[in-house]
Amino acid sequence: MSHKIEVFGDFYSKEKVNFGFDFENNSFVNLECPIIDVMDEFKPESGKVNLSADFEVLSSFSNISTTFTVANNHMLDFGGRGLSSTLRKLDSLGFNYLGTKEIEFVVVEGTNVAVINAVSESSGIKRNGELLFVDSERLKLIVSELKNNYRILLIAHWGDEECKLPRPDEVALAHELIDIGVSCIIGHHAHVIQCAEIYQGKYIFYGIGNLFFPDIDQPSHFEDGIYKRTFKKKQGTQNKKSISIVLNEYLELVQIKKYSFKSNLVSYCGDLKFKSIDKTNLINSPSYFNKYKSSKINGQRKSMISRFLMEPKLSKFVNILKFVKPRGE
Repeated sequence: MSHKIEVFGDFYSKEKVNFGFDFENNSFVNLECPIIDVMDEFKPESGKVNLSADFEVLSSFSNISTTFTVANNHMLDFGGRGLSSTLRKLDSLGFNYLGTKEIEFVVVEGTNVAVINAVSESSGIKRNGELLFVDSERLKLIVSELKNNYRILLIAHWGDEECKLPRPDEVALAHELIDIGVSCIIGHHAHVIQCAEIYQGKYIFYGIGNLFFPDIDQPSHFEDGIYKRTFKKKQGTQNKKSISIVLNEYLELVQIKKYSFKSNLVSYCGDLKFKSIDKTNLINSPSYFNKYKSSKINGQRKSMISRFLMEPKLSKFVNILKFVKPRGE
């Protein structure tokens, strides 16, 4: 019997989402927010955009064999209590999850594949004891303990938002993790589809985009008992596309599927050839840092344009300077 594993990108919504396809067994989805029913009982973390969703959102997923990865930069938006609330809700519906200090990996039933989920500080989260971190000694220890008996798939939440190329330091980290025993790496967080490479015969997909992530318009930056700002972002065309990675039980690539969403419907849009996102030569070239830097700057400018489209107004001088000369330029 063939066992396929499918990994999807970032999922966040305030309401139930319709999927124009079925989630197969052994599907992994990044749940990009805590599940909270009574907001008054939870204190937002300060100084950030705090995402959350109601219990009803989980009814979007009819196959309880779906496993949710929770090691991401928004899962602690309402602290450890928000995380605990989320895990209780998932348990009550029979969903599996991983990425916490209690459940650092899962073994795919009927295979010798172990899946690890970890987050990076590059995604905007502070180091904490609740989630597993991708560059931690703990993760390296888990890999060393598993590698003799399992093929290891790492699902990593990392990278720069809106940037189509991976951070050079995380390319180096990905190579190191492959060298010590990881068999395949699939990333998300950038909210766009990033490139991929083959390193030492192993696949690394740096970012697979948003499975579903609507426009955002909500209070943010909670301090002194109130929200100090409003965060607005209009998702562009590239933010509404994603890919899923289908692997076999040997963690060999079987298929890359394309998806896009419009309104509250996510649709399958055909398949993608690996060569169309393969940047192995570029990533390992001397000019890569400059290419990455240019991609990051373009991503920052697109984010600024997106926020302006949500709320057109004359920006502060400091923000105009950021647009003319973003960070890193």
